[in-house]
This record gives sequence, C-alpha cells and structure tokens, in this order.
Amino acid sequence: TEFGSTGDFGIPDIDGKSTTVMKVGHVGSNANFGYLMDHGITPNGGGKKVNQYTIVYDIHFTGGGNGWASLLNMDSQGDGDVFWRRNDGGLGQGGGGYEPDDPELKVNKGQWHRIVLAVDLAQGLYEKYIDGVYHSSQANA
Repeated sequence: TEFGSTGDFGIPDIDGKSTTVMKVGHVGSNANFGYLMDHGITPNGGGKKVNQYTIVYDIHFTGGGNGWASLLNMDSQGDGDVFWRRNDGGLGQGGGGYEPDDPELKVNKGQWHRIVLAVDLAQGLYEKYIDGVYHSSQANA
C-alpha cells in the first residue's frame, strides 16, 4: 500500500484536481489481504453488531490482475461479499450473482467512480450506487 497524489501514481486527477490517494497493488488471490476499519459505530439494526451502514469508495481500477476485485468483506468466513467484475464492470457477490448481469451502469477501468454500498443486514440486503445513480439491490443473508 502506498499513499501519494494522483500525479505521483500517473493516474487521472479527480474532477481536474490533484488528490491524495491510497494505492493498492494487485494482491492476487490472497484471501488474507485487506484493511480493517475501526469505525466506532454502536450496534444498530437489532442485535449486537453494526447491521446498518453506508460505505463510500472513490475508486480507480487500472486494469491490473484478472477476474474480480473484492471491495467489501462483511465477515471473516469468506473472500468477500462485494466484488467488482472486470470483464463487464459489474458489482456483485460472485456465487451470489451479479445483479443485473452485464449492467448498463458499469465501473469501467481507467476511470474514477464513486461506489456507494448501503448495507442493511437486518433486512438481509445491500444497495449499490455508482456515481450517484442506483445500480441494483442484492440479497445478503
């Protein structure tokens, strides 16, 4: 992991402005790679955990690697719960499906995108937004 400006890494500025970013190189299929966030949110949505939250990414995929990139892993039981699928720019759960299949709204490599995941585990779902536009809803048991 590296920190620097968009210019330092030779990637486009965001809305024409140089911005400090975190660069994550290709990690392959390393299921032990990730970032833990100490959010300090009190339990909500019923139960003893944080069940309702929103996470926002400003993300720029350069196209390195192959297959899928995990954006969010909600527990330690698997390799991820939300993936970016490089072949068509879809977002989804792998074995849980990508909704919609070959979406009109895509996360294209080589461009900045704002991805918002609105998670409601009490309802067993999350909603996906790309650049402020609703993408889809997905079940997550």
